[in-house]
Amino acid sequence: MLRPRTDNWEGNLLNQPRVVKVTDKHWRMYYTGWGYKGEGSARGSSWTFGLAESHDGGVTWKRVGDQPLLARGNADSSDGGGVFVPEVRRIGNQWMMWYTAMKVAEGKQYIHLCLATSNDGLHWTKSKRNPVLSEDFAAGPKRNVISRCFVRYDRGVFKMWYSHARPAYRIRYAESLDGIDWELAPISPVLGPGKKEAWDDQMVEYPEVDVVDGRYRLWFCGNGFGSVGYSEGIAEACVRLSIRSGISSLVDATWSDWSAVKRDSIIAVHRFVQLRAEMWTKNARVSPALNRLWLESAGN
Repeated sequence: MLRPRTDNWEGNLLNQPRVVKVTDKHWRMYYTGWGYKGEGSARGSSWTFGLAESHDGGVTWKRVGDQPLLARGNADSSDGGGVFVPEVRRIGNQWMMWYTAMKVAEGKQYIHLCLATSNDGLHWTKSKRNPVLSEDFAAGPKRNVISRCFVRYDRGVFKMWYSHARPAYRIRYAESLDGIDWELAPISPVLGPGKKEAWDDQMVEYPEVDVVDGRYRLWFCGNGFGSVGYSEGIAEACVRLSIRSGISSLVDATWSDWSAVKRDSIIAVHRFVQLRAEMWTKNARVSPALNRLWLESAGN
């Protein structure tokens, strides 16, 4: 259990923890400290986050240092007004963190998403492309917020669900191949408010997503941020890959039949190979796409 401190940047307010497993027993918790109001060197460091570690599978926790894990930028930077709510993923040997950031300009808050990367999950470098997901706030309504995302990495694709208030919160979706450049979903929002006079009839926000047996499970908050709801969905577009091969450059009787390509499977092929991609969609507003394809040789 981790209790907030009152004598430093945490300001007696901790929330939005995100946990990443390093090993079965070694866990890391990235958490936000909310609203320090005191004096001294920590003054002005509200809205930032820290790190705690557990070496017993999440039972007990110890802070990693007394300072925030990531400092705010200069006043005119994309995160000069605050860095908070980190979403951390370990992709191979690289750690990636998408965090909510605030910039204050001309008396207006610009709240959007930025990215930092790390080789060890402890020392972070902000992306030179920040913010990685934002809007033209000057042309938007008075309340325009892009915040608190949830990211999955599935088969080479980053999938992001995020909270967008314009002016009331809705849950929207975007995809990326590198975690930096994001393509917004043609269907927006992917989850809107509930029926009139329901607990979520004004706003939905703060998504958490899991996938079980091909079905997407999404938990979210509603009016007032406090209650939790549940929603399900399935993929509406797909790409199927097949392969065949032969010893001749022209397809003849020596060629094999088409067989499905499964991820990380080993397929015995001859000298010449053909690949076939079949695409389908159940929704006219969603188009499938084949962005990358890797073929690796397992030997001669």
